[in-house]
This record gives sequence, C-alpha cells and structure tokens, in this order.
Amino acid sequence: MLFCDVGIAFIRNPYLDFPEDGDILVQYGQGEINNSVAYQAGHERPQGNVGDEFQYMCSGFFLARSSENSILFFEAALLLLEEKFEDKYYDQDAFNEVYTQGSRAKIIVLDPLRFPNGGIFRRSSSYQKTVKKSLRIIHANYAVGLEDKKQLLFEAGGWYLDGQQLWWRAFKKRLDGISFYQFLKRVVKTVVKKQ
Repeated sequence: MLFCDVGIAFIRNPYLDFPEDGDILVQYGQGEINNSVAYQAGHERPQGNVGDEFQYMCSGFFLARSSENSILFFEAALLLLEEKFEDKYYDQDAFNEVYTQGSRAKIIVLDPLRFPNGGIFRRSSSYQKTVKKSLRIIHANYAVGLEDKKQLLFEAGGWYLDGQQLWWRAFKKRLDGISFYQFLKRVVKTVVKKQ
C-alpha cells in the first residue's frame, strides 16, 4: 500500500527506485541531510530515540508491504493514537514512537535525494541544479500556506496547474519520446515482473 499526503507531486515513477526488501519504506523526515555515517539511505534504520535526527521519519509518504510485521506495526501505532488522541499526538509521532520502541518491522528510509521533503529540496541550491533530474517525488512539507506549497512544487517541476506548466507537456516529456501505448506496456510489464 502506497500512502502519500496530498502535498506530494509525482515527478517520475517512484516504484522503480523502491528497494525490494523491507516491510515499510518511508520518506526521511528531517529538513536537512546529516552526512553522518549513522544515516545511509536504502538501509535498515538503526534503533534510537524519538527525536533523534537519524530516526525522524515522515509518515506522509510510505510504502507498506503486506506482512505480519507491517500489520503489527500499524496496529501499535493506532493504539498509541487512541491513547494519546487528546494530547496533540499525530500519526507521525506514533509512527516514529512505534519504530523506536523496537518494532519487528524492517523499515528502510528512501533516498532523500530522490524522495525529498520540502526542507531538503529548498536548503540546497546545488542539489536543485544537479539532482533535480533524479527526483521521483517532491513533498511540499516544510512550506507554510497554499502559496508557499504551490511555489515549492513549481520549483521542483511538480506543479501542473494554472498554465504555469502544462500537465500534458510535462507528462509527455517524462515519456522520453515513447508513445502512450508503449508507456502503458512498460507499466504493466513492471507490475507483472514485481509479482
């Protein structure tokens, strides 16, 4: 199951970059990348405490594979949400707390250069110039208000409304010159291959 907030734009097919293992693949939650050895995208997360910069994950974009460990993980998160509902305790708080308590689910953080949040995307102008071509999604978090979110999506090439970017032109460009029929064949072939 792929879950994504409404403030996420798909730039390219994200499924092609999802690691094959892991119960839950999740977006990095911090607003900047710490270059410490403790953080390595595409690897299982080390255990830690809620609030640790290496542990904070974004529950606004994740892929949960059907497994007993995934089910147990989300059941535990729901219990926490029910217990702490009145305390301004949110899904992301529960997600991170369940993980740091030692869940059996194998959680893998997605590469923040391909699956960036708004904080990561905006903090690095060199990133925007060099890695923009490898974006799979852009998450308009770390942006306040509708106009700021719209601007962030536009900067990343993920705003397709208001005539600022024509949706069809942007979509067609991502097809790399193939016909729509060939594109659909690729999608079907990829889905069948993964099963």
